[in-house]
Amino acid sequence: MTLTLKEYPGKRHEDAKDNHHFTVGDSHGNTLKILFTLFHLDLIKFKENIDQKLEYEKFVKAYNTLDFSEIRFNMKSQEKQIILTTEDKETIKDRLEKFKKALSNIEIVDAKKTSTFIGDTMHDRGNNDYLTLLLLEKLSTEKLNFEIIFSNHDRELILWYLDNKQYFARQTGLENAAAPDQKSTFQNQKRSFLNLKLLIDNGIVDEETIHELIQKFYLPKLKLIDYALDNNNNLTIYTHAPIDLRVIKSLAKKLAVIYRDTSTLDIAATIEQINLKFSALKNNPQEKENLKKLLCSTQAIYSKENYDPDDPITAISLNRDIINLQKKTQLGGKNINYIVGHLGQCEKEDIALLKEKNITNLDHDNYLGHSQRKNNETINDQNQQFRLDAKKEICKLKFAPEEVTEMLDTYHNINVNRALFCANVLGGALLGGSLVGLGGLNLPGMIAGAIAGAIAGAVIACILHIVKVKQKKQYKKQMFTLFNPPGGILTKNNIQSEGTQPKSEGTQPKKHKCQSACL
Repeated sequence: MTLTLKEYPGKRHEDAKDNHHFTVGDSHGNTLKILFTLFHLDLIKFKENIDQKLEYEKFVKAYNTLDFSEIRFNMKSQEKQIILTTEDKETIKDRLEKFKKALSNIEIVDAKKTSTFIGDTMHDRGNNDYLTLLLLEKLSTEKLNFEIIFSNHDRELILWYLDNKQYFARQTGLENAAAPDQKSTFQNQKRSFLNLKLLIDNGIVDEETIHELIQKFYLPKLKLIDYALDNNNNLTIYTHAPIDLRVIKSLAKKLAVIYRDTSTLDIAATIEQINLKFSALKNNPQEKENLKKLLCSTQAIYSKENYDPDDPITAISLNRDIINLQKKTQLGGKNINYIVGHLGQCEKEDIALLKEKNITNLDHDNYLGHSQRKNNETINDQNQQFRLDAKKEICKLKFAPEEVTEMLDTYHNINVNRALFCANVLGGALLGGSLVGLGGLNLPGMIAGAIAGAIAGAVIACILHIVKVKQKKQYKKQMFTLFNPPGGILTKNNIQSEGTQPKSEGTQPKKHKCQSACL
């Protein structure tokens, strides 16, 4: 199907009717592409008694006038404020009001369905990140279910939000490291942010408002990685860039969560824990420093280094190396599939390799919204493919956060006691040695020192060992409860398909709080 963002998608996508979960390719920082996608999938519409086609055309016009193409400024001067004339400011304010008015006429068609954006929603080639944030605010307020997968472009906006001074220093370093023929591309690929900065610098919108929009309507929707299970426990893993299971293991280690890969359910549970830990960082303003530490990478955007699973943040957001990915397409007789973006147009041999490794690239032929600049004018996207992964039903494990927290605390305590045990053995030896010295190296002193050290070490070691054994039993019990809830996981009997009517009260099967549920 070939499309253009300039025209209202009057014909719904062929997969829109019978499916409940949609994953679409890179957004390229293009607000209009996100909007078009939601219309095309019949997830949103304009209010009743409004001409849908005419209103969409108004939206397109309002969006296109906010790319500031008539305002020529040096995109290299990132930190320098570009001061607009009073006339320009009033013009931009008027355009923003028209955009907001068009946005206010949107309503949700089906709040039960879920859409996942595979990344690059911000800090990219689009017109303005402020417009995307306004759209996310509207969608969140109207209770549309959607998620955003963490990506290399999204990371840059988050780093600006966390520390703008460090962000600009980082950007300068990355640009200086870029090859000469890539510098203009580097600048163009953050145009949506530079236009946002233009609004802030000229007092059209204040930085606190942008921070609030990011904190309330963007970060809560962001995930490092996501997954879906079907009724047969086949697993689909969603990341912006292609990865293998080694990255998930490394990411779990970085976030201090439990990694298990004996089954597809174990991997799903690991991803749940990763997202819970990530949520605790990104949704708490007090954790800004820890979030910044997690997301900052020493790798440059244009690094030619091979795939490094030990650098998971870079891997999930930037990796293009598919040759060195481990081929893990099955586990315990269940399929593992990977949905990614980022790769852009792939050569035939790469397409074959992706297929061999069960990887679907939603960024292949994904030029819809991938606008380019020529002579300071935007080349409109026309007759482009719409890349989509659609599923009738997906299932998620439902963990209560306190269960995972208790499990992790127990695991931490085991490690603490293991360290104390080692320290105690050493302490006992040192104590014995000290008493030997006090005894003047005579035989009675040596015997007394050895006995005292041995007794002290043995007593404390026994106490610690008993505590550790109890903690290990507690940990195993917690793990068993999480991974083996009453009634099992993902069976025909305990899954309620989306769209079906819930059973009447009294006949509804009792669900364990970590049992799966379809979305």
